Amino acid sequence: MRQKVFAKHTRQLKHAFGRRMHTQYILDILNIGHDVLFSDVDIVWLHRPYRFFNDPFDIFILEDQGPPSPTVLCAGFVVYKSTNATKQFMERWIAEIDIFKEPRPDQVVLNRLFQNKLMIKKPVPNFKYKVLDPNRFVSGHYYFNATWRKQNPQVKPVVLHNNWLQWEETAD
Repeated sequence: MRQKVFAKHTRQLKHAFGRRMHTQYILDILNIGHDVLFSDVDIVWLHRPYRFFNDPFDIFILEDQGPPSPTVLCAGFVVYKSTNATKQFMERWIAEIDIFKEPRPDQVVLNRLFQNKLMIKKPVPNFKYKVLDPNRFVSGHYYFNATWRKQNPQVKPVVLHNNWLQWEETAD
């Protein structure tokens, strides 16, 4: 069994590296009945986030940046509940990834699903998602902006996306 699974994913890797591998692995895990918390390596956990995932939603997702910009959902920190709606959503996301001839990051396709109203035209029945509170699940776009931090001293992140870093070159 293990060899068949490995061979299957090896073929997929050759075909779809950079496009759909992690989404397929997540769907495989959901299909055996487990929930999945997917966290990129640039996500810093400052506190345990689990208490934020008890509401009746199929997925909980981090926002990469927020107002005044349009919402950009981040595929780098998502909790997927093993529900039929989540599995249907994942199948839809993978199918959308496969439509493109040129590789596109899964996050681009994810946002296309929501921003271009593809979920409205062909909704997944009973699919419910929650964008995590941006004051608890903070994008580096804000956190590493000194002006924003000065204006928001009350923000106490649970999870910090360690992105949007800016630094100055220094002489050694």
